[in-house]
Amino acid sequence: VTIQNVEGKISGGEVGASGFIAYRPNIFADLQLRGDSVRIRYPQGTRALLNARLSVSGRPEGSSMNGQVTIERLSFTKEFDLANFIGQFSGPSSISTPSAWQQKMKLNIGVQSSDELALSSSKVSAQGSVNLRVVGNLADPVVLGRTNITGGEVFFLGNRYEVQSGTIVFANRARTEPSLNVYVSTQIQEYNITVNFVGPLDRLRTTYISDPALAPIDIINLLAFGKTAAESASSPSQPASLGAESVVAQGLSSQVSSRLEKFAGISQLQIDPLVGGDT
Repeated sequence: VTIQNVEGKISGGEVGASGFIAYRPNIFADLQLRGDSVRIRYPQGTRALLNARLSVSGRPEGSSMNGQVTIERLSFTKEFDLANFIGQFSGPSSISTPSAWQQKMKLNIGVQSSDELALSSSKVSAQGSVNLRVVGNLADPVVLGRTNITGGEVFFLGNRYEVQSGTIVFANRARTEPSLNVYVSTQIQEYNITVNFVGPLDRLRTTYISDPALAPIDIINLLAFGKTAAESASSPSQPASLGAESVVAQGLSSQVSSRLEKFAGISQLQIDPLVGGDT
């Protein structure tokens, strides 16, 4: 069967296919697929406009899909939630039974942004570029490559954090595992604070730097309560221990714990920078 040209519309975009399928002596297909300005909503919470040039060839017992996907636009949906978005990459994968042909179709698809992308929601905005490759098989695809973050901002617990720079690297060939190296900064009182997040989502390491210089315990206290440890301890209107208990219990527990629980398995959160010295 020779397919000279098939055209259609999917998700507001133009799609087409050509190629052939042979039935004898065995089933064999060699198809070229194309898509222009196709809209998809994946990962959850995002909306993408894609162009694609793909080829599918092989037999049911062994086939491959190769090609290139270009991201023209990427944006957040109204339902975007940062915790839910991160949970897609840090939680356990859904259990399903893939078909035999899905397991035997190998992938080698490049995914790149045509230009710098800009995403924005009420709580998060980001700018950057994408250079990824999807490998593995159709039943269990794996993302490799990196995403560069050139700017953006995050609003969290009343503070505005500016994204200075960062990378999200996918280097694990066994599964899709994003590893971050992101710098964000904020200003509280006269202190300029920079926070660096490094590592996989489930094993993030955090370092703190401030100008003028402060000990990490004071920086954490500023981020949590808006005061240094000394200021909190000397506050006559609110004892330090009471401040830690009430602010964290009422503020962080209600606003943070439920979010973190979705992707970190945390059901109860308590932070008290004033207990335990510098630990």
